[in-house]
Amino acid sequence: MDAWEDIIRGTLLVLSHSASLALMSEPRPSIRHPLAFWISVSAVVEVLICGLFLFQGYTFGSGGVAYFILLIIYLLDFLYVSSGPIARNLFSVLMYMTFFMLAASVANILGRVLFGGSDVAIALIRTCFSIAFIILYPLRIRKPFHKATDDIDKGWGVLIFFEIISLSSISILSFIGAFMLESPMVYLVLLTLMSFLLISAYCVVIRMVGMLNERNAMQALIAQQGMLEAELQAEREAIETTRRYRHDMKQHGRVLMAYISEGKSEEAKSYLKELDDYIDASAVPDYCENSVLNALLRINARRIAEIGGAFSSKASVPEDLPCSSIDLAVIFGNLLENAYEASRKTGHPSVEIRASVRNGSLRAEIRNSMTGSVRWKDDLPVTTKEHGGTGLRNVVLTLGKYGGMLSTEQDGSVFIARVIMPLEK
Repeated sequence: MDAWEDIIRGTLLVLSHSASLALMSEPRPSIRHPLAFWISVSAVVEVLICGLFLFQGYTFGSGGVAYFILLIIYLLDFLYVSSGPIARNLFSVLMYMTFFMLAASVANILGRVLFGGSDVAIALIRTCFSIAFIILYPLRIRKPFHKATDDIDKGWGVLIFFEIISLSSISILSFIGAFMLESPMVYLVLLTLMSFLLISAYCVVIRMVGMLNERNAMQALIAQQGMLEAELQAEREAIETTRRYRHDMKQHGRVLMAYISEGKSEEAKSYLKELDDYIDASAVPDYCENSVLNALLRINARRIAEIGGAFSSKASVPEDLPCSSIDLAVIFGNLLENAYEASRKTGHPSVEIRASVRNGSLRAEIRNSMTGSVRWKDDLPVTTKEHGGTGLRNVVLTLGKYGGMLSTEQDGSVFIARVIMPLEK
């Protein structure tokens, strides 16, 4: 009977882990049958764990080896299957194992107090915790957790180190309570203290992640503020130039009158041509009616011109759009910034943008010159900049608010980004 109890306990353990991790992971497109994958993983792990329990019994040594097998196999499989930032996936699976060990400790003490230490009863209680997690995760946990950890790749080392320490601590306590402590009350006191410390620590970690996100958002705002200030300065210079033109207009008129009165028509034409070229060179160009997009296009046109590149724009975007000006700046600001950064590394920098509103959607295409080949991950290009990649993720998240999408591709030495954002509810 003990052998069958070991098999039942091992089966419940493996199924609860596999179901929970399958729910937490968001499979990448290359994993066509994620359910079949996790079923296969469950079968392999169950054979290993049940075989270990059958031949060794549920001792301290076999329990430690089984736990190590579970941790390594599920960790590697979760990282392989899941899309999104690797740091977040690593943090997710370690956090899950930590709370699972805490739930296992609670199940152990409840089983000893209420069911006389029955191993099957303890396994069933632990499975109930897993079922509760499976129900609550998609309803209450997934969305806020992903929102908090979208930029976890910045400063993630401290978080992962903290999670490893937490997992190690609760694992040691779990094995001590299961095999070495005879008094349930002592175990209960230790478990209560550890739970309090873990919950407090996680509150600190969540706040820390929030502060990192706030810092990143602040840096983005500062960068955009600098761009807008540069555009404002250009507007001021244009206004000052217009004032000078008005002030000097009488002088230009006198010169022209002198040429005409003296019959020097060719000189008058040459003077007018020179004056017209000077006015065109000093004018601030308008690319479209939308003030936000127009400002971003002016900024990038100026930056491309400063490095001797070519900038082309054909935009027909009205001023009034049913979307936030900040969201519009996030989308086009990041895409144009990436286009400029990639283009300036080539010997022939060029950026071309086409944007218009058609069939109730804002559609845009940005092309820029580039060198080398793009590496892709989760249908997005992998950045080569240190701490980079946040811009495109922000674009995808912002477009997602409106049901829009971003597609990217490489065509030889040209990188292409396309945006479709519905404007009608």
